[in-house]
Amino acid sequence: MKLFCVFMFSLFLFLSCDSGSNDDNKFQSDSDVVNLNDESAVNDESAANDADIPSYTDNETTDTEASDEDLISGYIPNDPGTQQYAAVFADTGRTGDFSVTDPKGNGEEIVTDSATALIWQKNVPANGLEWQSAVDYCENLNYGGYSDWYLPTIHELMSIADYGKYPASGDSYFGDIPAFEFWTSYNHPEYSGHRIIDFEDGMDSLRDNSELFAVRCVLRKNVPEFTGTRFTTLGEGYFSDALTGKEWYFTKDTPRGYADADNYCATLSAGGKDAWRVPGLNELRSVVNYRKYNPSSDFSDILDDYYWSSISKINDDYYRWYIYFSDGGISWYVPSIGGYVACIHD
Repeated sequence: MKLFCVFMFSLFLFLSCDSGSNDDNKFQSDSDVVNLNDESAVNDESAANDADIPSYTDNETTDTEASDEDLISGYIPNDPGTQQYAAVFADTGRTGDFSVTDPKGNGEEIVTDSATALIWQKNVPANGLEWQSAVDYCENLNYGGYSDWYLPTIHELMSIADYGKYPASGDSYFGDIPAFEFWTSYNHPEYSGHRIIDFEDGMDSLRDNSELFAVRCVLRKNVPEFTGTRFTTLGEGYFSDALTGKEWYFTKDTPRGYADADNYCATLSAGGKDAWRVPGLNELRSVVNYRKYNPSSDFSDILDDYYWSSISKINDDYYRWYIYFSDGGISWYVPSIGGYVACIHD
């Protein structure tokens, strides 16, 4: 408990010094931001319920132009408990997956992602919207020959972040970006407001519904569903994932710095298998269920704590990205500070 308190205090001091990264929002200041790792936020009844989230079917695809070593299994659910699918997409170098077309020849361009089967609105509103207005905007949008647009989930919107770039936005494929911060359709299981993605670096945070942020709508077409039991327990902290075909081993014994975490996975032997490794950020996020809390996963034998990914912060590769499995928030931290270890087997 003492170690945890020291860790959280150090994290607070460090992140406080880096608060300038959100100052470029054209729409309004970040004074009301709620850090997803801060449990002092107050819950109220204004958070949207599951009925606010649009329901669509899903697809499975492995078509991507990223190099083989960059391919990782991401996870894009509609909403936990409904259809799901696995898509192969990279943490970095994602530009080869995107293509831009103008279906109607009127300048209403769309961006198709071959890796995830998602279709994105390219030209987005110049002005920020409140969250409910963002939902209404997408639901009423008639653009590019389509009328079934919706506000993306957090998994969907994060899938177009490129963690090998700074900013982490999608280059010219996504046009002129009015601001880095975009709304998602997901609320927090405990606190009010909805999550945004900041494409300056790819981080997410919880914001008040009355704040103004950018909107990019998404849709899916002709996508089959995943059926069956997803997780199978193989031992303590050890499970297989039928959706992605991966096996996972989550430690709960002691926090480790990143170098020790990397060595732990490299030397791990579990289930008669060697060649384990620290997962990429999108891989680690594949077991996050943003509708659950403490832990934020359908597999409950995970600590509601910090787990390392193998991805370093692009504009300062000294730091490593991690996921906080209390609520699924992502952030980065000093690799010498202890976090817990998740190992993945292909």
